[in-house]
Amino acid sequence: LYPESTIHVDMSWLFCSSLVVAIVTSEQTKQRGTPCCRYQTLSDGIHATNVFVRRYVDFVQRRDSDADRDNATEQPIIMQDNNAHRYYTSEYYDSFLPDYPWVDLSDHRDSVKSTLLGGHLVAEIKELQFPFPFYGHNVSTVAVTTGGFIYMSRFIHQALAETQYVAPLMADFNLNLSPVSSVYYLNTTQHGLRRFTVQWDQVFVHEHVQNGSFTFQCILVENGTIIMLYKKMPISITSISTTNHPVTVGVADAFYVDYHLVFGMCCFFKFMRVQTSNFSGLVRRYIYEYHSINVSATYAFDTQSSLVLQPIP
Repeated sequence: LYPESTIHVDMSWLFCSSLVVAIVTSEQTKQRGTPCCRYQTLSDGIHATNVFVRRYVDFVQRRDSDADRDNATEQPIIMQDNNAHRYYTSEYYDSFLPDYPWVDLSDHRDSVKSTLLGGHLVAEIKELQFPFPFYGHNVSTVAVTTGGFIYMSRFIHQALAETQYVAPLMADFNLNLSPVSSVYYLNTTQHGLRRFTVQWDQVFVHEHVQNGSFTFQCILVENGTIIMLYKKMPISITSISTTNHPVTVGVADAFYVDYHLVFGMCCFFKFMRVQTSNFSGLVRRYIYEYHSINVSATYAFDTQSSLVLQPIP
């Protein structure tokens, strides 16, 4: 049939071509399926409902051997994964770094407590104080979620966990489970570079309340560096349930393709009295993920550890 990147409609055969476009669109929807978790946003943004996420290029990660994790020394353990990533290099440390120490935002005088308190599958839109380079393009608006990740696009939809994110620990965190669970923000400048820090503080995974709470941070640096700090990790990331929510540590980006539904097709379905709720509007947007990094099984991610993602020039 037609390639995914384009749909050609022969106006002289409007009836037949409209039917073919409908079939192609339906098949694409079936291949992707319904997102397992749907997010709601607390702030205004560019919202859409006719959105479908597709994997354009699958990313194959390299897992370090378990023996490498056990070779602990008095010096910080540094694990590098430079060959598997085309856009970022990753370095894992079993301690906090001098340039990126843990600064607790829960009692910081300049930090701001998020409105995500008591939320589950909720996102809050934030305007960055600087353009953050992400996969070669600047991002100025993000959405911080209860699910342990930052959504990196102005285009808001319900499947935020699918792609276009920076995820220090994406999981099914539910801030309703404890009154002490919070999310904090802090804008600072260090070494001449502005930073935006998010701290998920004492948050519980919905399916693992008995295991205790997680506390971790994500720092977006003005030069494009991404820092992930892990203060409290009660269980390993590979033990977290993926039944109701993806579990990921890493980044992902995508691009959009808009499919225009011709007027003749809409008239055809109306004439045939076919349910058109899935074809509302004249444009349907597909999101194609072209790259992702998931290192959740690559490194140990123990308590008081760090992960640094550096953009490749």
